[in-house]
Amino acid sequence: MSAPPRGDRFLLKGGLLVTLDPHLGQMRGDLLVDRGRIAAVAPAIDGGDAQIVDARDAIVIPGFVDCHRHLWQTPVRHVGAGMSFAEIMATLFDKIGPRFRPEDVYAATLFGRLAALDAGVTTMLDWAHIQNTPDHSDETVRALRDAGGRSIFGHGQPATDAKAWMRDSTLPHPADIRRVRERVLPSDDGLVTMAMAARGPEFSTMDVVERDIGLARELGLRVTLHIGLGVLGPKYRGVERMHARGLLGPDITLCHCCTCSDRELRLIADTGTTATVSTQMAALSEGFGVPATTRLRAHGAEPSLSTDSEISANGDMFSEMRFALGMDRALRQNALIDAPRGAPMTMLDALRFATLNGARAVGMEAKLGSLSVGKSADLVMLRSDALALAPVSDPVAAAVIGGTAGAVDAVLVEGVPIKWNGRLLDGSIDRARALVEATRDYVTGVCS
Repeated sequence: MSAPPRGDRFLLKGGLLVTLDPHLGQMRGDLLVDRGRIAAVAPAIDGGDAQIVDARDAIVIPGFVDCHRHLWQTPVRHVGAGMSFAEIMATLFDKIGPRFRPEDVYAATLFGRLAALDAGVTTMLDWAHIQNTPDHSDETVRALRDAGGRSIFGHGQPATDAKAWMRDSTLPHPADIRRVRERVLPSDDGLVTMAMAARGPEFSTMDVVERDIGLARELGLRVTLHIGLGVLGPKYRGVERMHARGLLGPDITLCHCCTCSDRELRLIADTGTTATVSTQMAALSEGFGVPATTRLRAHGAEPSLSTDSEISANGDMFSEMRFALGMDRALRQNALIDAPRGAPMTMLDALRFATLNGARAVGMEAKLGSLSVGKSADLVMLRSDALALAPVSDPVAAAVIGGTAGAVDAVLVEGVPIKWNGRLLDGSIDRARALVEATRDYVTGVCS
């Protein structure tokens, strides 16, 4: 590929464009970027004095949107392979979380976010239930800003005293969320913005759920919460109880939904509530329940995808798409679902879940998720001549089935190159790796 664009106006020339825009579809063509926005998409564009970027060897897709990842868990990547849901929770909240210092949160968040950018995740909601002190919050935000890319800081509860915070808790959401909103992240226009990562009805009482969501709405924040987690889903029927109190709606994103009832899935669809599924975590870790992607679609709720935690899941959206597709096929072919079948998931569905549906789930559908004129130029360029993808006959299938972080040649956020010619342009990756390794050494002693 040619040199990275250095100005505000440039033309990607001759790429395989997978736009996710229903009016544009797929084409071999050009994409014009002007001041961070997509100015034109067509088979051929006269860009005038715009810098020309040769994209003939690239599949160009919208940047991935990961709607739910716990970046603070990056230092313990992969140690939970084979652990059950209960074992993962005990490891994280009884052993690891209480030990985390503010500098550990910074190291984990910085390295995890850089690694996600390397894999084409241009937008991420960092579900940060590690707010042990205000300094932990400030270091999370600092790391997200230092990493670059587009991030949503999901302000959660402390990772201390799990019994008090996560078992029918009567504690309200930490009051420091107001300080962070008013003094640290008051705007929704920057690259780092804010949401509330609430515990929800499977971890706190309904009175607390109602107060927490009310606080989020007072502060102008979207809410993301876990629900339908293993035995907790049928025990609490949280979606039904939230609906009874009028709490569901388009500003709420429900993570997992594995053991939600059919009625609850219909309520999600009917109220415009969004849902995100972490197919790897649910499939690989006993106790989560079956990934809900297929059942959500059967009841009219279009899901997004998220990686949840790298304690046992791969942190790229290519893996997440393949797991979602594979689980859908396995459930259908083996008649393992009772819900109405609907249409089988396609490659294009999987890519849409990881991009456009993700943008909807974080409240940014008007800005992100497709290569549409007027949207932010948050783009991923895959090498079409990469050994894992070539020869490309179907660019969507190549991206979903053959895509890897190594095939990501370029990543741009608001038209600014973050990765180019297969390398992150940020010079801090070695420093970030050293920091996260030091944090790993500090915390993993309590894992054994």
